[in-house]
Amino acid sequence: MSLIANFSGLFGTPFEVKNTASKLSKIVLRSGNRVDALSCVYADGTSSGSYGGTGGQEFEFELEPGIFHIRPRSTVYVWAVNQEVEGVQFSTSKGRASWKYGGLTPEDGTPTEFRPKYDGQEQSLIGFRGRFTGPIWGDPHEQSTQKVFAAPPMGGPGGISFDMLSNLESPSKAILKTIIIRCGRQIDAVECIFHTAHGDKRSGRFGGYGGTEHTFALYEGERIVKVKGYASAHIDSLQFITNTNRCSEKYGGGGGNPVEWSPPDKDARLSLLCFHGRSGGRIDSIGPVWATDPTEKCLS
Repeated sequence: MSLIANFSGLFGTPFEVKNTASKLSKIVLRSGNRVDALSCVYADGTSSGSYGGTGGQEFEFELEPGIFHIRPRSTVYVWAVNQEVEGVQFSTSKGRASWKYGGLTPEDGTPTEFRPKYDGQEQSLIGFRGRFTGPIWGDPHEQSTQKVFAAPPMGGPGGISFDMLSNLESPSKAILKTIIIRCGRQIDAVECIFHTAHGDKRSGRFGGYGGTEHTFALYEGERIVKVKGYASAHIDSLQFITNTNRCSEKYGGGGGNPVEWSPPDKDARLSLLCFHGRSGGRIDSIGPVWATDPTEKCLS
């Protein structure tokens, strides 16, 4: 299970950094008067790559195994001024605190505190997301070969952020079954239905009540491997293509500029699991979340 706390302003490009196949071993930052960049290094040797700029000095905070397990002291602190991240600090479950990275002064005020939510499952830090940083907490005992990639959303900055992945108990135990779209001249709302070991589960509807409802249901063994559409300040249209070359109808209108997403690693047999983005009375921005092929998922 991933719990995502999204801390982001209105500026910059949204990003998501996480690895569900290996534990986080090191956080690398660049900072001076503010936090300039962040990257994650995992125990299997993989790196997220750096998100941000090249300013400031490089710092590393190495993690011992298990230090971000769920305990009251396990916290990520973020200081923000004028929607820019000025500072960040990490406190582990063993009581070890990192430096306060960035230009922190008493005038910077009280930080926003992010802690894993205890719901009977142990959680640990597995990555970050946002326009600079919001921690992603995951079950440290659920590390597996499953891969999950959240593509950058396209569209406008309106609405509030949503993330269907955070509504799933475990992405490794869910298969996308149906996508429900409400649309007229634009995409008004989107919802996913998943097949799980405990029956069908809905992501919840994101967006408004306008337009007409359409349903795109997948056959057994069928998966979505490409998402196309048009976007402007909102999402104007969406269309889905499956591994059998079956295409959905084009949902929405004819405005906007063309956008297209495919899985980032074709050898990993990734397919569409769900979406993230921003919504209000309609879908302002959207990006697909790709996960390991459903045929490899265990629903027990």
